[in-house]
Amino acid sequence: MNQENNIQMSVRPIDEILSLRIIDMTGAEFAALNHHIAQTNVPELVYGIDGLAGVLGVSAATANRIKKSGVIDDAITQVDRTIIVDTRKALSLLHEEQYKKKSSRKLKD
Repeated sequence: MNQENNIQMSVRPIDEILSLRIIDMTGAEFAALNHHIAQTNVPELVYGIDGLAGVLGVSAATANRIKKSGVIDDAITQVDRTIIVDTRKALSLLHEEQYKKKSSRKLKD
């Protein structure tokens, strides 16, 4: 999260970045634009395994496997059979898990 704040502080406002050609953007501006697009295209909440699958771009079976793994438990609220997923939190948790896996691989080598 701290890294995201550094990116946003070191670049122009998003409105100005949107008027630039990609070739004219700095790396930080391009990263800020990508972050902005990712945040605006994801619904805040989705319902059910199919909703989670749609956000992650995977099959319902894979979404169910991710849910059962426990990685995104903090992003899920379940009442009886209704599942509500905070998508931004789920994506953040999955990103952290992926980073941990990559870091542990480097330590083993």
